[in-house]
Amino acid sequence: MKNKFIPINELIFAPVNAIKEADIELSNGILKQIATYCETKNINCEITTMKLKNINFLYDKIKSNNECEIKETVSLTVPTASIVPFSALKINSSIIKFNIEVKSDWDKNHNFSLIGKNTAKKIRKSDFTPKMYFNIKTESTTIPEGIARLLDVLDINQIPSIQKKVYVNSDGIPYKNQTLYSQKSELVYEINKISLLIDKINKYLIGLEKELKIKTDKTYQEYYLLKDHTPISDKLYTKISEVKKNLNKYVLLKADKENDLLNVEMNLLEDSISYGK
Repeated sequence: MKNKFIPINELIFAPVNAIKEADIELSNGILKQIATYCETKNINCEITTMKLKNINFLYDKIKSNNECEIKETVSLTVPTASIVPFSALKINSSIIKFNIEVKSDWDKNHNFSLIGKNTAKKIRKSDFTPKMYFNIKTESTTIPEGIARLLDVLDINQIPSIQKKVYVNSDGIPYKNQTLYSQKSELVYEINKISLLIDKINKYLIGLEKELKIKTDKTYQEYYLLKDHTPISDKLYTKISEVKKNLNKYVLLKADKENDLLNVEMNLLEDSISYGK
């Protein structure tokens, strides 16, 4: 190898083997990418356990409840792996071209072989221009099924949570007494919820009263008695009485909440007047 000539098969094998090794590295790229976004918790001969690294985002959101503006600080914690694209590449085709100087060689056992060397560009003045270059094309492949399932699970579980609420005016300036505005907001929410429940009970009660009107007909009662020989209308009277009792309970509860809301609003008014002074 004094003149750096090597067997032809070795000269050809080297770049081909390099391309094969590169393709294997590309195939293992996703595993290395996952390891970058995880903390390895446990490794044994069968199972490797990894914990995903997370990123926590905070952002402000203005929401209106028809009474005042609320600036919410919202937190969203997401795994790093869910916001970074995974690249899956493979070598699609490759072309290797090179020019070599070739010479034959006989050993003492009269065995014939060809040896050559790749020469640097433009070191000779002949028409022969030694060179070597690679033309390699890669293509994106489908993400493995396991990665696709992992990304689906991560996407479903990204649920934001409210970290902080600040009550503000139309200009986005926080009100002085946050406690009173918080009480007001909660009372408005509870009153609206109770109002919806009262509406549902009223509709249900109207249906029962219509049914009672039909079943109090004398002919109907003669043919349709309960097993204990109690007229169906008697059962309906009892049911309607219970529903009305519950309705009255929620009406009183709503009145109490509205009274509490009125007191809070008066305190806010007094607070704003004294603050203006």
